[in-house]
Amino acid sequence: MNMQFEAVFGIFSDIYGMPNWETKPKEGQDRDEIIRRWSEALKPYTVEQVKTAAYKVVKFGKVRTFPTISHVLSELDNMQAEQQITSDEEADKCYVYLLNHGVEQDQASRTIYDLYGVKKGGFEPIKDTVYMAFPNIYKRKAV
Repeated sequence: MNMQFEAVFGIFSDIYGMPNWETKPKEGQDRDEIIRRWSEALKPYTVEQVKTAAYKVVKFGKVRTFPTISHVLSELDNMQAEQQITSDEEADKCYVYLLNHGVEQDQASRTIYDLYGVKKGGFEPIKDTVYMAFPNIYKRKAV
């Protein structure tokens, strides 16, 4: 599951409710496989591009039920797929941004690990007292 899928799924589920493949899957439908297909199809596009495409699907009333990936891809067809940066590159940018905006190094490192799973600034979650004391508030487990 990637950020592009999460953005589109959030928009559509807010407007149309949960899809049938999530609530009442047909025989042979695999939720994880559907999410993987959506994620792979949306991967070449930025989050902003997929949000724009999703809102166009909704705005122009193309469907009355939860849209399929083909509805989104038809809107993305006329958009140029942008070079997608890797999660490590995105983590680096985010880490620098946090440090430049007054966030302490240990807090920035903890945040980057929780969001991206990338260790920055010598951060070791297994040795971090805050991370170990409150594991229920963090997305990732300390390893």
